[in-house]
Amino acid sequence: MVHLISPWHIVLLAVIPTNVASEVIRGVNLGGWLVTEEWITPSVFSSTRTDDEWSLCNALGKDKCRSQLENHWKTFFTRDDFVDIKATGLNAIRIPVGYWAVDVQEDEPYVGGQYPYLIQAVGWASEIGLQVLIDLHGAPGSQNGQDNSGLIGPVLFPSNSTNSDRSLTVLRNLTQEFTKDIYGSTVTGIELLNEPRLSDPNFPMTQLRSFYADAAEIVRNASTRPLNITFHDAFWGPSYWSNYDPTDPSSTAPANDLT
Repeated sequence: MVHLISPWHIVLLAVIPTNVASEVIRGVNLGGWLVTEEWITPSVFSSTRTDDEWSLCNALGKDKCRSQLENHWKTFFTRDDFVDIKATGLNAIRIPVGYWAVDVQEDEPYVGGQYPYLIQAVGWASEIGLQVLIDLHGAPGSQNGQDNSGLIGPVLFPSNSTNSDRSLTVLRNLTQEFTKDIYGSTVTGIELLNEPRLSDPNFPMTQLRSFYADAAEIVRNASTRPLNITFHDAFWGPSYWSNYDPTDPSSTAPANDLT
């Protein structure tokens, strides 16, 4: 059901003139579902007084955390919500996922189990006629130090190549899965990384652009059909990114299939 603290956030209202789509996209973000955020779903966190999913699972332990989150994933959004979204005149949804939905290590408190719900959501969207943008919302080490990355604290994503490599593996996995014929063309895009927070010298723009280049190449090579690539501007504004092509630094025109 749709909750009063609404996880529906308008995230796209744009004309995308690419090989993937050329239409006005009106969409909502399904926040607080497969990546929990305390301000959206305080009831999930209330028993632990924690503020992010890493700390929640660390406090509860893996078994209890998995049980609690499994109930949340089952009930927070249902097929009826997707029908309501379509009925309002919207045509797209953005689904945030954390890297731990694909790749969680034993020494990390996170729990997996989100992936079947992502598959189910794409199936619902396909049946109802909604496009889907899948967003890598949380990367290993945290790309912004905020709760929406899964872990509040220092920005450690850029501190070692393992974090980047694991993120690329997740993007490859998502691309390979959701460009399979069984999903049709429901998934129209992959967002490479949500809201990275840059700072010199720890996380410079050059490092982010390098990650975007690697990630864009991964998605394009892993996709079995045309797929839009979405990237966050890292709060630098659209003028900085004019004529941007992640795989061609000398580009003088925007890349196709890129938003």
